[in-house]
Amino acid sequence: MILFLDFDGVLHPSPNKMSTEFSALPFFEVWLRKHEQVNVVISSSWREVMDIDVLKAIFSQDLQDRIIDKCPTLPFDKVENEVHWRYKEIMEWIAINRYEGPWVALDDAVDAFPEDHPHLVACKQAIGLTPLVIERLTSKVFEHGHLS
Repeated sequence: MILFLDFDGVLHPSPNKMSTEFSALPFFEVWLRKHEQVNVVISSSWREVMDIDVLKAIFSQDLQDRIIDKCPTLPFDKVENEVHWRYKEIMEWIAINRYEGPWVALDDAVDAFPEDHPHLVACKQAIGLTPLVIERLTSKVFEHGHLS
């Protein structure tokens, strides 16, 4: 199971103040430890300016091996005026890696996905990750991963 993870609006509110940067990361990491079948691909725009090793270092050491990659950044002409741009980047990663397994996306940019996309778990940008979002994420993981 792959989880495509955004940062801004998910792991901290957006817009972000330095005091809230990665404020929800400990909460997310508790969830990730409970779901050992889930690996993470960074879909956040942070990936455009940071190497994968720098992105991994954001997470606790015991989870860094589960941060397996980051999505490609598509050229502007390929994202067609940014309609569903995050979804297209995820689909590009899936195609490049010939990934055929289950996946979910945790993101606040609902307009970056087709409407009511079944793999998207949305956060409210100004709040980020909450217990309700974690419940929805857990349900999606079980629904798409057919896990028990």
